[in-house]
Amino acid sequence: EKTQILSTPTSQASDAFRYEDVASRKNFFRHVSKGGWPFSTSAHGWPISDCTAEGLKAVLGLMAMPEVKAKFGEFPATRLYDAV
Repeated sequence: EKTQILSTPTSQASDAFRYEDVASRKNFFRHVSKGGWPFSTSAHGWPISDCTAEGLKAVLGLMAMPEVKAKFGEFPATRLYDAV
């Protein structure tokens, strides 16, 4: 199944279209919301890059505070890497 984004003849002529086969999807697939932090309810759970950037900035700022680290511990680095 091809994605809706690559459904037009123009987009199908692009280099990106060749990555849409089953084998490539298994190698390169990343869920669209992985690493994203939406600032909304579950009704709108799609992450927005601005929100993810603000969330990442907030976590980095909080983790620089010793009292926050003492109370909550370390924030998993893998979660930060996923956001980037």
